[in-house]
Amino acid sequence: MDAYWFSASQVGQEWVFAVRDEGAGIAPAEQQRLFTAFAEVGTRKTGGERSTGLGLTIAQKIVAAHGGRIWVESAPGQGTTFYFSLPLNEQNANNLQESRP
Repeated sequence: MDAYWFSASQVGQEWVFAVRDEGAGIAPAEQQRLFTAFAEVGTRKTGGERSTGLGLTIAQKIVAAHGGRIWVESAPGQGTTFYFSLPLNEQNANNLQESRP
């Protein structure tokens, strides 16, 4: 059974979202290629899924269009964490304060 963790937290003037797994991890040399269109990495697919090599490229473009950034932290045998951040504007900050108990 695969385990995944999701988190979201406010860090300074941005929201940082994270998704972590306990998979095989990704070698540093292959991490650089993850956000390149149609790039394939040597990491074994855990569920036999097929890939077009576009998902992270599209995600990067969407996040960048909103003024954010996306990155990965991983090591072979230690799982992988994908992060993305989005800027926290003043209106979002006010809404956040109002929604807290």
